[in-house]
Amino acid sequence: MNFPDLNSIEDKHYIEQMHVVAITYPHFSKKYRQFVTCLAGLTKENEWRRIYPVPAKWIAESGIQKGDEVEYRIRNEHPEHRYESRKIYTETLKLTNSYSSVKMMSFHIETLKQAIEASKSIAVIKPLKIIDIGKRGRKLLENTKSKRDFYSLDLPLFYPSFLFQDNDESVHKTSCEDMQIIKKGEWALSEYENAIFIMGTHYLFNTWLIISIINC
Repeated sequence: MNFPDLNSIEDKHYIEQMHVVAITYPHFSKKYRQFVTCLAGLTKENEWRRIYPVPAKWIAESGIQKGDEVEYRIRNEHPEHRYESRKIYTETLKLTNSYSSVKMMSFHIETLKQAIEASKSIAVIKPLKIIDIGKRGRKLLENTKSKRDFYSLDLPLFYPSFLFQDNDESVHKTSCEDMQIIKKGEWALSEYENAIFIMGTHYLFNTWLIISIINC
């Protein structure tokens, strides 16, 4: 994939909108000195986009949900190694009045292998079978000033991991970072028989994570 040349775009075009498909579990960032997360979704051109940093405080105060449209201004700097990612000016992030149900969105379904071969960092997977759902613990760093922003989201300190069979019959085990799913606290196999996984790669380790689950 060829990365966009942000320097060639007129200033007005740095303003972008997308309908949110994924809101991920927040993590403490030493760089930003607060809990932050990322949002992923589809732009008006139907392109996948991942934006960050998004403060946990903004998530809590805005009440954002999947399907909501957000507007933001993209930073004029070279993108990171994941093609779909953009850094934004956090202070420009806002909700618009537009909403589109994620269950009504049209997604291109592929296998994880196909996504890797195409150098993608976001992929839509329809599991052939979900074999098992486990639970993993998460540690919260001590002495962080923004803990109240994290706790305001009412999230548990554990999250699910899914063992599933892809459509090419390969088997994968991966963590789920979908904030909405994590909030439930309990996960039954029967709930996800017709689920679609929106998967994305980790910034540092390039491993694949489930960033959103859509029950069709």
